[in-house]
Amino acid sequence: MKSTVLLMCAVLVAFCFIGCAREATKPQTLPELQAAEKALLQAEAEGAATLCATEYQAAKDKLRQAELLFQDGQMDPARNAANQAIDLANIARQCAVAHKSPVSAPPIPTAKPPLAPSQDFQNLKHSVYFDFNSNVLTAAERERLDPVIAQISRMAKNFKFFVVLTAYCDAPGTAETNQALAIRRAEVVRFYLTRPETGIIPDRVVIVAMGNGPATSEAGAPGKNREWRRVDLRISMTPPEEATQQQPAPESPPQPPPLPVPHH
Repeated sequence: MKSTVLLMCAVLVAFCFIGCAREATKPQTLPELQAAEKALLQAEAEGAATLCATEYQAAKDKLRQAELLFQDGQMDPARNAANQAIDLANIARQCAVAHKSPVSAPPIPTAKPPLAPSQDFQNLKHSVYFDFNSNVLTAAERERLDPVIAQISRMAKNFKFFVVLTAYCDAPGTAETNQALAIRRAEVVRFYLTRPETGIIPDRVVIVAMGNGPATSEAGAPGKNREWRRVDLRISMTPPEEATQQQPAPESPPQPPPLPVPHH
């Protein structure tokens, strides 16, 4: 009986020695685990836990798996898991850095706006015609004038220029009477140009009244020479010196009935 007890004690002592030997040979940690922990801390410092939560959590889970394998004594699997945790932590860190420093799109090159309207616009000319002894702007003439006004309105948003209205009358008639009729015709055109919806400033529209046209011998029968019953519109980049001094444009359309005297 005594010998049996001694044998059992010897066996227990042997097992204790073996366990102690194994414990003594097992490393306290692995370099790979330390590197993984460091990589995870770097990712966290860059804000990966918030900015790239999915990638950060994957690295954290892989590190925990490596630690459990190490505790079980599975060194090689623990090293592999730790290396994977390092890769995942680096991905999470790079993701966070990218979120904090987004790459801005290159600026879109823009052409410098021109300093003046195109030469074609500066050479713009248009004639508005009137009936004999009349300063009424007819529907047909308004229809012809509307596209010109639209073009001037577009240009007026970006450039400064003057619209010059040169008005004529055909003979016969005194110089004073035809001068007054020419001015009325130009005022009608100016009012139509500077309606609120066009955006054209009245101060930028100037009038040049020429009055009498050619002599009666050149004009033919009264009322037959349409070319001299007109207002010419042109563009000027500077104030024209020949502009007729005018009062401010009226607030209501100057569309009076034809003059009572038979001059044109």
